[in-house]
Amino acid sequence: MAFDINPADPADDYDFAIWGPFPPGSTPSSICPPLSAPLRCSYAAPSGTTGLNFTASDLTEGAAGDKWVRYLDVTVGQVYLLYISNWSQSGLEFSLAWNLQGGASLDCNILNASLVGPEAHSASNQVLLGWTTLEEHGTATFGVERADAGDDSFVAIGSVNAVGGPGLTKRYEFLDPNPRVGLNRYRLKVQDSGGAGSIPARWMCCMANSSPSP
Repeated sequence: MAFDINPADPADDYDFAIWGPFPPGSTPSSICPPLSAPLRCSYAAPSGTTGLNFTASDLTEGAAGDKWVRYLDVTVGQVYLLYISNWSQSGLEFSLAWNLQGGASLDCNILNASLVGPEAHSASNQVLLGWTTLEEHGTATFGVERADAGDDSFVAIGSVNAVGGPGLTKRYEFLDPNPRVGLNRYRLKVQDSGGAGSIPARWMCCMANSSPSP
């Protein structure tokens, strides 16, 4: 299994990481955020198309890479988690083209909000979080959770009602009035509106860091 990530703007720099394989039947809420190093990743500095192909031999690459790493050998029932990041933060979309060989097939579970961020900034003794959705499909709320550095025990600290929609760009902010002294980690959870064919709540696989003043 291989794929191409094609930015709408060839000047954009997209990065990606893949985790897995997870057991058959794994859901986004059970594997996200991942707790191990990725199986494949590239954060190569050049702009343009990136992904997995059938000629690369490296499994991961840093900024000096050529944007291509080795394909995946897959078997029936395996689940993988693919994270794609627009390092350029241009807000422009990309297309994803799969290259499946040897009888491989796939079934994707796509998150119902296209997210940029979140990012966190210290503001006196508070922390301001911000994120942007490029479009939403049936999103109801964004839950905000926080954990201390080195601790994966996230706790809910609030939520924000979703107001975006298909083809709409919407900016959201959330103020944490009581962050812990030192490094704080945050994550978002998107909750579907619960209509027909709704998708259960799941984590948007992203985190943000900030160091508020005492």
